[in-house]
Amino acid sequence: CSSILAFSMTTFPTPEGKVRVEDFFQLGKAYLKNERIFNLNKIERVAIELWDAEVNIDPTHLKGSLLLSTVYNIQTINLLKNEDLERAAESINISFQTNPFHSHPFKSLSLIFKKIGNREKAINALIISSLLEPNEKKVYQSLTKLFDQININHPIKISLITQWFNKERSQEKFTALKEEFDRLNIIIIKKWKELESEKTTARDHFLNHRWEKAVQTYSQVNKWNAVDASLYLELGISQGKLGQTQNAVNALYSGLLIDPKNPYIHRILSDYYLKVENSPYMSAIHLRHYLENAKKGTSEYKNKEAVFKQFHIQFMTQKKQPHLPLLSAEQNRQAFQQYNQTSTSPKN
Repeated sequence: CSSILAFSMTTFPTPEGKVRVEDFFQLGKAYLKNERIFNLNKIERVAIELWDAEVNIDPTHLKGSLLLSTVYNIQTINLLKNEDLERAAESINISFQTNPFHSHPFKSLSLIFKKIGNREKAINALIISSLLEPNEKKVYQSLTKLFDQININHPIKISLITQWFNKERSQEKFTALKEEFDRLNIIIIKKWKELESEKTTARDHFLNHRWEKAVQTYSQVNKWNAVDASLYLELGISQGKLGQTQNAVNALYSGLLIDPKNPYIHRILSDYYLKVENSPYMSAIHLRHYLENAKKGTSEYKNKEAVFKQFHIQFMTQKKQPHLPLLSAEQNRQAFQQYNQTSTSPKN
């Protein structure tokens, strides 16, 4: 199959004289599907050729980014399986920069954070994954388990279970989730109603820039907050004012579990990643969500739109180089098995 595709690429060029993008894509898929000829190094080279061929045909690199990130996702899985966390993290970063709006790198990143005992960052990575792939049931399962470790009555579980059972097809699991949802709802609603005065007090501290008192009060209120993302937003801003950066980021991501489309949270996270972390790719994820959900036509919206367009220009003009080490026949065999056991890539 791959030899036929290779033949067609040289024999039937497009009228413009460009190698057809679809031929490279199908060639890469042919290598992926056939165990006899599977070779991750060759697939990487084909994917880079595809990326280059797309420049004048599809500057968004739709197929090139998909095929190339698949290569690095497969390599990441192999490295994680062998407990090579440092190289796995490097592979994740390469995949992310190749296809920044795909959820798989964040699922793998979450596994690394769990392995090294950083539960908060593991949670944040999965929250980003849920933004990029909102219909992925397993992400909400994993998040629910992580919040269970923090507090079995954590109010965020209300949002997670709602997302989960909307996608659950097993009647038995659906029933169990509904029972857990009802149990939590009874506890949390009662507590939430008792906190009206504290909510008012927290907001008063916030509006008057009493940041330490705001953090203390919001932290108490959010122990029972399952419905109001703005309270997590204001907690995050208050913590940021006090220099509690990681706590602020955690609070903002908690807010996104309640309201994934909240444009104010996305705007703040986008600015944080661009200006503080110097990570334009992470910034672009939140900037895209901001542009999808914010009020259009405002001066701020137009400014953010210009920033996003500039990111796309930089992304489209990247030159790709091979990153994989030369893999042995045994390593390729293991990689093929991993590919067939996961949903990292285009199998159709």
